Amino acid sequence: YVEKFKNEKGSILFTGNTGCGKTFLSNCIARELIRRYFSVVYLTATDMFDILAGSRFNGGDDDEAKDRASYILDCDLLIIDDLGTELINTFTASQMFYCVNERLNRNKGTIISTNLTLGELQDAFTERVTSRIMSRYKIIPLIGDDLRLVRRGFMRRGEKKRVGRPEKKEKSCRRQPEIGLTGRVDGAINEMYRECPVGFCRESGRK
Repeated sequence: YVEKFKNEKGSILFTGNTGCGKTFLSNCIARELIRRYFSVVYLTATDMFDILAGSRFNGGDDDEAKDRASYILDCDLLIIDDLGTELINTFTASQMFYCVNERLNRNKGTIISTNLTLGELQDAFTERVTSRIMSRYKIIPLIGDDLRLVRRGFMRRGEKKRVGRPEKKEKSCRRQPEIGLTGRVDGAINEMYRECPVGFCRESGRK
C-alpha cells in the first residue's frame, strides 16, 4: 500500500473486533507515509464529526474551524478510527457520505477502521456510503484475539474473553512494561506531531 501510494492513493477498510490490530496497522502505514513527506491526518470518528459540525454550525467567521474541516478533505491520507462508536444520526450519516465521496473524487487515500460488519455499517450510514466503500475500498477483515487482553494476561490466545485478574507469571526476574500490541501507537505519533491542528500530520514541504 505504501509503495503504491504515490500513484494510486488507494483506500482501505479494516474491520474486526476490538484489539485485533486495526489501529496499529493504520498507524504503521501513517508513519511510513509521513517519513515519505505525505500529509496524514488521524482522527477518531467522533473527533472528525465534531470538527465537521463545528465548521458548519459555528458561523462563517470561524476560519480555524473551516481550515480544520478543509484539511480533512485535502490531506493525502485520512485515517478515521473507530467508526461506529460515535453517536450516529442523520448529520453524521450525511457527513460520512460527503467525506467518503469527496475524497474519492479528489483521488485521496482514506483508511477506516471499525468494529461494525458491512451489514451494520449499511444500517448505520445508509447504502450510499457502503456502496462506495465496497466498490472503491480494499476491505480487510482482521480476525483474532483481543491482543491488549492477551498481553496483559487476562486471556490466552484462542480463549474467549474472561473477566478477572491476570495469571501470575512464574519466577519473573524483571517486570516487563505492559504495552499492548497497539500500545496506542497513535498516541505516540500524536505526541510527535502534536503541533498539527487536526490529529497528526506533516506537510510534504515540497515547493
